[in-house]
Amino acid sequence: MSPPTNPLTQQTLLPPPLPSLSPETLTIVPPIHSLLAPLTLDTLDAKHFQHQATIVKLRIGKLKQAIAQLPDAEKSLEELRQEVEEAERRVGKMREVLGALVDSGKAQGEGTGQ
Repeated sequence: MSPPTNPLTQQTLLPPPLPSLSPETLTIVPPIHSLLAPLTLDTLDAKHFQHQATIVKLRIGKLKQAIAQLPDAEKSLEELRQEVEEAERRVGKMREVLGALVDSGKAQGEGTGQ
């Protein structure tokens, strides 16, 4: 006689999969935490909450202004990636030209006996 089976022990209950997160998504977590941490202190009285919230709002406003002044802030991530790829292609071509110049210089040096 086989032991009784429990349907709950036979199934593996897993949490739903997390949405895929890019490294760019995670870089914002520490600054947000530092902005919101003062609001979660146990010692924060209700009378101080409005003041702390105002400080956070001001910091966020300053950050928005700083971000708006950054060059290429209006460009999408895809546009910036395309620019990086183009710059990498140009650097590759420059390296080829430089390598050809070095080889040419070596060949001329060998031809003159230097």
